[in-house]
Amino acid sequence: MNFDAVRLEQEINDCRRRAEDLTSGLAVEQLIWRPLPDKWSIAECFSHLNMTAATVQSFMHKAIERGRQEQKLGAGPFYIGLKGRFLVWIAEPPPKFRLPAPKAIRPPIRSPDPHKLLADFLKVQDEWERLIRAAE
Repeated sequence: MNFDAVRLEQEINDCRRRAEDLTSGLAVEQLIWRPLPDKWSIAECFSHLNMTAATVQSFMHKAIERGRQEQKLGAGPFYIGLKGRFLVWIAEPPPKFRLPAPKAIRPPIRSPDPHKLLADFLKVQDEWERLIRAAE
């Protein structure tokens, strides 16, 4: 598996569009509704994705900066290796199995403003794009 910035940016744009389509016109009650007591609402899913991204993006930012400082640069193609392929396999849809979210990235019981979660998600996508460009 190679790092393909163009494909990743296309996927990010697709995520933006799908998120906007999913939430378009929904009321707060619909965003916080849980299909079952042990399943997350739309708002909780967005909150989890935003929290997870903040954690991963922090690691990526530090790795990119460390690479620059140590002048570990290259032209690629770059391979993500066995661990990277395994993480992609776990994370990409459809889910192969479900694991409980670690406490650090579990959504809060109540979101103060469920409508803000989409705007936050879109900002997260902007940061993914910035990191992809920085990694190049």
